[in-house]
Amino acid sequence: MPRRGQVKEKRGDRLVDRVGLGVLAAQFPDALLDEVVAETGRRERRTRDLPAALTLRYVIALALFPSDGYDEVMRQVKVADDWCSDRAGPVKVPATTAITRARDRLGVEPVKLLFERTAVAMALPQRTVGAFYRGWRVCAVDGTTLLVPDTDENAAAFGKPGNDQGEGALPQVRVLGLVECGTRALLGAGFGGTGGSKAASEQALFDELLPALCPDLLVLADRNFLGFELFEKAAATGADLLWRAKADRRLPVDVELPDGSYLSHLVAPATRGRGRKITVRVVEYTLDRDPDTGQPLPASKKETYRLVTTVPDPAAAPAAELAALYSDRWEVETLLDEIKVHQQDGRLVLRSRTPDRIEQELWGVLLLHRALRKLIHDTALREGIDPDRLSFTHTVSIVRRQVVRRAIFPPPPDRPDPRSGDH
Repeated sequence: MPRRGQVKEKRGDRLVDRVGLGVLAAQFPDALLDEVVAETGRRERRTRDLPAALTLRYVIALALFPSDGYDEVMRQVKVADDWCSDRAGPVKVPATTAITRARDRLGVEPVKLLFERTAVAMALPQRTVGAFYRGWRVCAVDGTTLLVPDTDENAAAFGKPGNDQGEGALPQVRVLGLVECGTRALLGAGFGGTGGSKAASEQALFDELLPALCPDLLVLADRNFLGFELFEKAAATGADLLWRAKADRRLPVDVELPDGSYLSHLVAPATRGRGRKITVRVVEYTLDRDPDTGQPLPASKKETYRLVTTVPDPAAAPAAELAALYSDRWEVETLLDEIKVHQQDGRLVLRSRTPDRIEQELWGVLLLHRALRKLIHDTALREGIDPDRLSFTHTVSIVRRQVVRRAIFPPPPDRPDPRSGDH
């Protein structure tokens, strides 16, 4: 069943199939891989079977085939590398231990830097449906947790979340992301632990997203984020904010505005109201209809929302429009479902057994998601439709069906496939 707001594809209407998969290759060209490897000091000093740039491609390929073994994924990557490098003959696949050592030599920094270099705004004004509101690029912040293997190192690095009944069976890593609504492209991300002394709240991880904020953004966030210092730091980037407030948050009415909203202020904590203040505008409304069916809700299920925004002028952003816009925050929930259920093949636990490899694996997962979302976005632009009309699940399937050399690497002209026996 298609999700809310999605139009299910008709049988035989496979628009993504019509676009060359070179769009994935264009995001990770050899020159960029070599650049991030050099900048992070991971360039090898002697010739190796698994150079750093190849290992970086391999980390992305691991995310594309989460259910395949390390050696099988490397076999496909090595075929692509040998073919692109004009090497003929049998493909030599290193042992799993050699692959693991290559990942450890590469480390986290090159994969993270590659994400930062490619995690740029994707939506185009006047062309990408649902990505802009009155000149602002609409983005949303939210997080999730992922299970990791129960090794002593992972448990020490990430902790195991617990409750009154004790701690959980597996360590978990918390992931926080800044998502461009309309394209569901990640613009920033941060990771942290979830249990014990290693626990990192979503509010604490928000600092990792600050470099991605800029003046043309309107950032949506739920009620768990609205704290004075965090709101102040986010607003200082120049981005405008639209964050929900908790029911017990004190927001006095300073000035009533003609659209039903009002000016209020946030006060620095532990100052008894005499500390620094941030002037904000509050939009208050009650959700009285089911967002899925449009049917009236019973009184017991009606919910009151209070949204706090840095946009003071009702003429620039009327209260009713902001209330309607806030529902776009659920774009993040859809993105998380895309990664955890469809891209990860429903695998509940990541595969790496040490903290550095876990973080490396996570950056690879996020890099692949952006590449897939870029493919969907480019297809939607080509066809002049909303990206939501294209199935993420189908996109993952067709990319996996292609030979890895076509999906990830730009094929040189007139080069036969070494597996075909024609070389």
